[in-house]
Amino acid sequence: MAAPVCDGCQLIIGTKGSPRGELKNPDGAGTDSGPAAGAGGGAGGSRPGTVNINTANAAALDQLPGVGPVTAEKIIAWRTQHGKFTRVDQLREVDGIGAKSYERMKDSVTVG
Repeated sequence: MAAPVCDGCQLIIGTKGSPRGELKNPDGAGTDSGPAAGAGGGAGGSRPGTVNINTANAAALDQLPGVGPVTAEKIIAWRTQHGKFTRVDQLREVDGIGAKSYERMKDSVTVG
């Protein structure tokens, strides 16, 4: 089941061993929505299942295929230095994102 995601909300995905879904509002209130929470509605994405690379925090970026904590921070650093991404393919300009990494994540992101 999909849940609406607000600006500043935190989406908790869980793991295979501990599946869960939780959406925490900026005011700290949480909504435990079970294992399917947020399915099809990436954090800050404008298309279902995508993450907006202009608004996502490090935790949301870290969930992208081929992205870990270090790359997530590099995406945020690029965004801080250059301003908002205007095209998804600008991810290729981020240090550490090569052709293979970009191919894995390009369909999971948007610049919304």
